[in-house]
Amino acid sequence: MYYPILRGKQFELAAIRDLAKADTLRSDKVFPIIEPVRANLSTLQRTLEVLESKGISSGFIFNPRVGELVQEDQTLSTLYQEHFAASDPVIHPVLVVGGSTNADDIESYRYSVSSEDSRPLYFLHDSAVEDAQALSKLVSLSAQNSQVVHLFEDENTSTLYRRKFSDAQWILLQDGFISEERNKDYKDKDLFTDLHVVYEDLKLSGFGDYQIVGSGYRESGGPAYAVALHLTYIDPAQDDVMFVRHFVSDSNETFADPGNKFSEALDKMITFLDKHPVLIYEGKAVAEFRDLHTRGHFPGLGFVKKLSIQHHIELVDSYLSGK
Repeated sequence: MYYPILRGKQFELAAIRDLAKADTLRSDKVFPIIEPVRANLSTLQRTLEVLESKGISSGFIFNPRVGELVQEDQTLSTLYQEHFAASDPVIHPVLVVGGSTNADDIESYRYSVSSEDSRPLYFLHDSAVEDAQALSKLVSLSAQNSQVVHLFEDENTSTLYRRKFSDAQWILLQDGFISEERNKDYKDKDLFTDLHVVYEDLKLSGFGDYQIVGSGYRESGGPAYAVALHLTYIDPAQDDVMFVRHFVSDSNETFADPGNKFSEALDKMITFLDKHPVLIYEGKAVAEFRDLHTRGHFPGLGFVKKLSIQHHIELVDSYLSGK
């Protein structure tokens, strides 16, 4: 099972919503988790409703780590109770736990989801839980309820810490995207991950990532000297390891004319696609990139990021569906 973590900004929400509408996602292979970052919940609610209508099991974080809803304890709980707490829910709340988590936080989350011990509970460990009572409660919940799922940030949790939850389902989250400070500094390609190949060998129930966005959070990006487009791909000649290919514009001396910069980068992408027709998975997102190239249209960098996110999710979904 694949757990993409998406921040609840406009184009990230549009990425997952549009894939669901187009019936591109396979509900038994992809479990999107949204971290809300906007106080206005209308777009988040609409996205969750689309996922629910398509029967796509999904999660959203009750206690976001970034954005406008940090420390807004009841806002997202209320959204869940009023719209998604069905008898057999498709949308599942996720609790971020870590160094500051206490036992009351876990109990409050547990009863917000349901008083029934058999309901799925999702805990995202962005660091180790240090409070002894909270840790004990998490371990006991895992032993009592087979539907408890723990998602661990790879860089911030140790293997020994994860072993404490051996009775539960394990998900490992990796940030495979190497982000450069300047777009023009991207190499032709970078290693992304091999978790999609080895996660079962590691006794994991699934894996997750932050697609081509990365786990770092920025409210918005400023004007860029260069435009960089990103496509992930799985290379069968290298044991199905996943890489990310970068396509960078050439006219990078000033901020001027982002549309032309996009055209330069897109030309490189299409040339690469045409030269490697089997290497890159061509789904809905790549079809849209090709359409933009044919029409010579620049839709804005937010839309372009949306397509790269969609492509990555489509790629992983396609790979898992073939296993």
